[in-house]
Formats: sequence, C-alpha cells, structure tokens
Amino acid sequence: MQSAWLSPVARSFWFFALVAAAVFFGAGLLFALAFPYHDWDAFAYGGWSRQIATSHSFDPAPYGAPPASRPVFLVLQGLVWSVTGVSFVAGRMLSLGFALVAALGTAYLLAWRSGRLFALLAFLSITYFAAEAIAGKTDVPAAATVAAVSAVALRDTFRHQRTVIALLGAVAVLTKPSSVLPAIFGLTLALVVVEYPRLRSGIQIACSRPAALLLGGLVGVAYEWAMASHLHMGLVAFLRSGTTGYYAQAASAARTDTLLRLDFLGADLRLPLAFALVYACCRAIRIGHTRAAITGIALGGGYALIGPYLATGGAGPFADAYSGFAFVGFAALLSITPFAQADLAPDRTRMTQLLLIAVPPSVVWAIYGIYENRLEAPAWPPLAALIGACLYCAVRTAHRLAGVASLAAIPVLAATLWASLVSIDGFHGPMWSEFRSLGIAGLSDRNRTTNIVLPAVSETVAALKPEIGGNARVVASDPRFAFWFDRTTYILTPTSCKEIEHADGFILSISDESALMAKNVGASDNPAWWQQTCKQPHLRELTDGSNGFAAFAVTH
Repeated sequence: MQSAWLSPVARSFWFFALVAAAVFFGAGLLFALAFPYHDWDAFAYGGWSRQIATSHSFDPAPYGAPPASRPVFLVLQGLVWSVTGVSFVAGRMLSLGFALVAALGTAYLLAWRSGRLFALLAFLSITYFAAEAIAGKTDVPAAATVAAVSAVALRDTFRHQRTVIALLGAVAVLTKPSSVLPAIFGLTLALVVVEYPRLRSGIQIACSRPAALLLGGLVGVAYEWAMASHLHMGLVAFLRSGTTGYYAQAASAARTDTLLRLDFLGADLRLPLAFALVYACCRAIRIGHTRAAITGIALGGGYALIGPYLATGGAGPFADAYSGFAFVGFAALLSITPFAQADLAPDRTRMTQLLLIAVPPSVVWAIYGIYENRLEAPAWPPLAALIGACLYCAVRTAHRLAGVASLAAIPVLAATLWASLVSIDGFHGPMWSEFRSLGIAGLSDRNRTTNIVLPAVSETVAALKPEIGGNARVVASDPRFAFWFDRTTYILTPTSCKEIEHADGFILSISDESALMAKNVGASDNPAWWQQTCKQPHLRELTDGSNGFAAFAVTH
C-alpha cells in the first residue's frame, strides 16, 4: 500500500486527526486536574499504591490477589505518590500517560504512515477507552503495553529489537496478566506468521522475535507464580481471581446480549467493527480483497444491523440521531471498499496478524469478563487498527473515485468521536449538567467536584466526619473511604460486631453485590440488623443506606 498521501484532502484528514487528539487529551487533562477517582477498583487496588507511598511497604498481601498480579501501574502510582503525596491528580495524570501510549501504539500497528491516523481516530472513538482513560485502573495500562509491544514487535528489524520486545513483553504481563497473556499468545502467533518461513536453525529460532516475546512472557509469569505462592494460592486460581462466583454469574447473564449488540467498542463503531472482523477473516484464509470486502458488507453489515434488535431491549443502530448518522455514514463509506485498486487494499499479512492479536483476549473476555466492556482493553489496539486499515482503504478509494467529495467522511468520524468524548471519565447527561454549573472557578472546588462524581461517598463523609473527626478509626466495607479517613480498616464483608469494637465509625455498603457477598458468608447488609445486634459497642445511625451506604457512629 502507498505510504504517502500528500493531497490537500489528505492534509485535511491529518489536521482533523490532530485536532481530535488534542481535544481528547486536553479534555482528559482538564478532568484529571478537576475530579478525583470515582471507580471502586481505583480505590480498592490503589490501596496498595497508598501503602507504598505512606509506609514504603511493597507487600501487596493485605490487598489480595487482583492488585498483587498487576504491579506495573499500582507500583508506579505508589512511587509517584511517595513524591507528590497521595494525590488523585498525580494518579490520573499517570493514567493519562498510559492512555497516550495506547493511542500512539495503536497507530503504529499499521505499517503505512497515512493509515495510522485512521487507526488513531478509531481508537479515540472507543467509548469505553474514553471512560477509562484517566480512571486509575489497570485496563488502559494493559491496552497501552499490548499496543507498545505489538508495535515494536511488528516493525521491521532494528538494533536491540528482541531485547526491547522481551522487556515490553514482561511489562505487559505484569500490567494485567489475566487479559494480557492471551494477547501475548496472539502476538506470538502473529510473529510466527512472518518469522517461521525464515527460520532455518535452532539458533535462528532462539534469537527470533517470537522467542524474545515468549522469554518476556515467561519472566512475567515467573513473577505471577512467585506472588501466587506468597499468597498461598495456585497460579491458575491467582490469575483467575475476580472471575468466579458473582462475576461468573454476571458474565453468563450478559454474554448473549452483549455479543448480539456488538457495541463493546461503542454503539457507533459496531458497523466498522463487524466489517473489519469479517474482512480480516476472509483475507486470512486467502480470499481476495474484492470478495472479502463484499462479504464484509453483506455479513458484517447484516449482523451490525440485525443483531442489536435481537438483544434484550432491542435498541438497534438507529436508536438516536448520532448512532443513525454514524451507521449510514459508515455504510456509505465502506460500500466503496470493493472498488479499491490493489495498491490501496489492506495488506493481507498485517490484517491476519492484527486478527491473531485481537482474537485470544476477545475470546477470554467473552468467557470470563463480558459483564464489563472495559475488561476487553488488551484487544482494543488490534481491533482499532483493523478498523483503521479498512477506513483508510475506503477513504483513499473514495478520494480516487470522487476527489474532494471524500471529505464527507470527516463528519461521520466527527460524530463517532463526539460520542466517545462525551463519555470521557464515565460522564453522562446529569453529570455534564452539574459540571457546567460549576463554572471555571468551580473546577478548583474539590468538595463540589467530588460531589458530582461521588455523591453518595461525599454525603456519607459529610455525615460521619463531623461526628467522629477525620483522624478517627473507621471500619468500612468500601475501600474509597480510606482516602477520606486515614485510619480506615477495610473489611469487604463484615460479619460480626467484634470486627468494629475498636472503631469510632462504621460504614456499611448496601448493594446487590454486597447482599450476595454477605449472604455467601452468612452476614447481613441490613443496617437495622447491625443496629439491633450490636449492643457493645453501640451503633448510632447517621445515614439510612438509601444512598448505598449506612453510616454509624460507634460508641463504647
């Protein structure tokens, strides 16, 4: 495929991509400065980072298997916090750095320069990437490390390439092994596709890129095995922690509808995603470009159109004006791909490689983690690159056939990017209204910004802190309160009054998940039960649990 595209139309697309990236990461920076973390995982797993920063202890045992298996982001965050203090801003800036690596790494999964801007645009259009970019969790770092090691491994050979591949492979596994290891396996297969025909001896095999990647992966697995032993767990159980019980039930309940909706990158990307997957599969089995493109339009387009209506709720691609516009626009754009000349057809080998990287983590996600779209993060880079390659082919073909009229693709891409941007940091309609009400001055008011993203936590803290003080001893079944009360003991599922006998305050979580966990251990999430049962110490109710938390002052 041609590597240079220098027309005024091409420059317009480049300008659009640069503006889109600047707006996206500018908004990410603003939100990182203004708002605290507000996802459960960021606080629960961030407890290890907090421990590193405050007590310089790197032992993750008190926080369990999930954070212990993911040291890259959490240890880095702890080291940053040891310099800045425990700071939401610093943690979210670190997350934003990983998001930038993920976006750039995805762009460089395509070998041709002009195609990279479409891979970048596709990645920035992933709704769940926008929601997670500065969330302080390990999903975006996992996507970033997979994108980075894949971009380096798929490049033409350069000096010390194998050493870099091994190092990045180990780092990737240590970012989030349960979902990254399948991507590393897929990348190894993708490298074998190119390397195997060239290998003639044992030495060549040992010095190949697949061997370097496997070495890095084994180093990462060795750490995971050591940490599993430290926590007295088997390696498989250690890696699967967080995928059994309640989460397995949630995955089973969500699987069919999620696969039918095909919106796990975002509703507006369902058509280009379906087309790219069908097209890449056809090319992988040596079907020619034209037939593959027609098959992608027929099968992929048909599934993207009909599948959502078969899911529970039946909201199809025309559920709102933005989605309808995006679907029709992408349909018109992709319908041009069968007319592409040979020099504009996506490279069959690279499409096969991207498909091999994307499929294993997607399958593992579909089995174990499909209840949360963010858990597919390691597959985002290759999927976005597949979409980007197909869009590049379509736009270049439109330009060749219709000249300046190919600029009509920009409003379609802009609508898709807008749907992603308005989801940044998990914001939705009411939150945007409150955000606008702050004004510029309000962005520095931490109490008001916290109340927007964590209203229940903010309300509970406001009720409890005046009664017991900020330095009081608190037992909480939600890890977020440790960031407001320094002397917090986090007990996921408290079972008896004895566990709170030395506390000054007690915060009980009330939710469907909390109720299930309490039932499994013979406990209760009913505030009235705790108040009636605990006579010594005595509990004085401050909030009734209607906001998801029941807060008590503990008197002895």
